[in-house]
Amino acid sequence: MSNMAGVRFLLAVLAIALLFAVYKQGFSGALYYDDYGNLEGLSKIVDLHSAKQFVFGGFAGPLGRPIALASFALQASGWPENSASLLFVNALIHLANATLLGLLGYMCVRLSLSLPRGKAFWVAFGAALLWAGLPLLASTSLIAIQRMTGLAALFSILGLVGFTWSYRLYASSPVRGLFCQFSLLGLGTLLAMFSKESGALTPLFALAIETLVRRDVLRSPGHWVHKLRFVVLLLALAVFLIYLSPLMRDYFSVSDVRGYSAWERLQIEQVVLWDYLRALFVPMPSLFGPFHDDYPRTVDSLSSAVAAFAWLLALVLGVWLHLSGRSRWLLFAVLWFMFGHLLESTTIQLELYFEHRNYLPMYGVCLALTVAVVSVPMVYRRVAVFSFALFVLLQWAVLLSVTSMWGQPIKAANVWAAEKPASSRAVTHAVFLELSGADENVADLNYQYIRRQRYEYTLSLLDRTIEHCPGCVSVRLQAIGYACKLNRFDEAKARLRGTVSFAAGAEKPRSVVDGLFGLRELIQEGRCGDLSGNDLLALIEALSDSQLFKINHISTRIYFLAAAVAEDLGRASERDAYLLKAEASSPVALPVLQYQLKVAMATNQLEQALKAIDRRYPFVADSKGAMTKAVLDEIKAGVLEEIAQGSTGGTQERDE
Repeated sequence: MSNMAGVRFLLAVLAIALLFAVYKQGFSGALYYDDYGNLEGLSKIVDLHSAKQFVFGGFAGPLGRPIALASFALQASGWPENSASLLFVNALIHLANATLLGLLGYMCVRLSLSLPRGKAFWVAFGAALLWAGLPLLASTSLIAIQRMTGLAALFSILGLVGFTWSYRLYASSPVRGLFCQFSLLGLGTLLAMFSKESGALTPLFALAIETLVRRDVLRSPGHWVHKLRFVVLLLALAVFLIYLSPLMRDYFSVSDVRGYSAWERLQIEQVVLWDYLRALFVPMPSLFGPFHDDYPRTVDSLSSAVAAFAWLLALVLGVWLHLSGRSRWLLFAVLWFMFGHLLESTTIQLELYFEHRNYLPMYGVCLALTVAVVSVPMVYRRVAVFSFALFVLLQWAVLLSVTSMWGQPIKAANVWAAEKPASSRAVTHAVFLELSGADENVADLNYQYIRRQRYEYTLSLLDRTIEHCPGCVSVRLQAIGYACKLNRFDEAKARLRGTVSFAAGAEKPRSVVDGLFGLRELIQEGRCGDLSGNDLLALIEALSDSQLFKINHISTRIYFLAAAVAEDLGRASERDAYLLKAEASSPVALPVLQYQLKVAMATNQLEQALKAIDRRYPFVADSKGAMTKAVLDEIKAGVLEEIAQGSTGGTQERDE
């Protein structure tokens, strides 16, 4: 190894070590909303069978993401207290991705520019250094569940490295080169997809790389093999464009889940993408955090039109520069960024804004920016390099600020709640951390005084969010609960009745239902004064008319809760009617069947129990949940045994 090669290797190692040290500041951070929802099954892993159930029972995406879940299953011990070790592995994946992108960037630069190896290294190193230190990407490593994003990127990059390396094979055998390129790219794509579905975009990144290839790199550039490679990659793009087009989805129907149409989302996302770039070039710490559910759901026509025109202009300019032979890099950056956002930032009805969506898409911008620095005329080169170095230092300094903040969970939660008063997730997270560990049963007077102060502070946080987000029903329900805990019973009743008027526009139905269950417990315990199940049922009825609460798994839970409240009130017929509604929403929901069986057994209506079981059999064939044919058979056998024992008991009584 030459002296310069040794220096370059040492610099790379030092950069990786420094990156790890910066991210280490965030390892003591908290778990977040999707972490609990997707990883709660870790606590149930006790053997190989339960591990397989966790790995192949994922619901975060249509493919289940088993590879990512398998990586979590290896760390099941200690959940949920082992969050630091989860984030440690996330950071290692980020380090690996930064290293691989450095290699990929080096090969891309060699394909596009006639640079010596040393200079190509510095370009690739600079791009990887910039990308790895972007605070915009911090949430990918510091939110445990976003390992799915990092792991998918790892396999995508490996596939792209293999694809790019295989260009060298064309000189000796174009067919062998083509076979190796698509074999390695296909393998990387498949592994990425089963980590997270956005991994399917890997061939489109390969198409962006294809724009960089110099004709002199390939032997016989007009050979049919080269044309076939380009056509296949274009076909992959065509598949995605058709999948996202009005041919495959209704652009103008409003989503029951999100409350906006695909066309409206597309208009909003055109602006969102520029917001992402603004966060890259003007990295203010306040821009970065885990909560963006307060992002505006509407955008004015002028802003959308300007954003769309700006993207079109960037694309046309990139094509012109490429075709005129001036530079391929603007087109590469635009294509790489757009391709990377094609699934999550267009017409698929996901939430509007998440930082982690930029994890791979932002690399093309970083690499093109680094190439632009070395392409500056020699007279200005030093100024350009110095400015770029300052820009990288700024990114890393902000990243350190961000990771340090994330590593202080309570402080971070309060800052995020203050900076985003309209975010129900931010305030819910702050409340959860503020009260975690509090024991409500402690009778010490000093402790009760401190606890009351904490409740007062919590209620003030919730009210601040309600002021900025009147329709945040889940936050309103939390506020009702704390009003009860503070013995403000009249206030709690007024709050609950006032919440009914916002039921039609309620969002985040899962959080709302969780809040309803918690409020029912308080009412059952007599901690809400004369607030009764009747008040709760009035809100439930209002919510059940809302479109968002007609989603099967949500309506099942809300009707299940309504049945329990009706039973609390002693209304058996009303309870049974709600249970039938819950069954109709989701026939394979095991808790609903168990509730019906409990009622039937308690009232000695065993025939009704059998009918409830038999109604489920037609639905269990396609069920992936807890209710299976074997489970139904076992339950039915138990009911039949009860019936038999009852008959035997009756015969014995007659004999006596």
